[in-house]
Amino acid sequence: MPPLPDPRFVETVAALTDGLEHASVRYCLSGALVPELLLETPPPRRTNDADVVVLVETLDEFDRVKRMLERPQYGFTQMLQPLRMDRGPGRIDVLPYSERLAPSTSRSTTGNGRHFSRPSSLASSSARMD
Repeated sequence: MPPLPDPRFVETVAALTDGLEHASVRYCLSGALVPELLLETPPPRRTNDADVVVLVETLDEFDRVKRMLERPQYGFTQMLQPLRMDRGPGRIDVLPYSERLAPSTSRSTTGNGRHFSRPSSLASSSARMD
């Protein structure tokens, strides 16, 4: 049996998913965390961060989701980087996505330093989130 991730980080991920469920948004965990949790033989290097893609139509909705995660029951704190949040030993990068925010595979930047890109894997109709 593979060694389990740091229990405090597991608590962070549980708070993240609880907060996103409470925010009523669709989401997808991604990044180094996924193989660490799912593979029988996890990667040799552990991670203390998670990446989550949230399906939102507007930047206002994205800000609402982040404010939800800042509620005391979820315990996240907004960091200086606009997409990063912190909670105890772990941090998360919350990445907004929708056809409206990123209508092509190009990368764009909003005036406040936020970066959005539409992953090429989401470009095909068989892999779309929306």
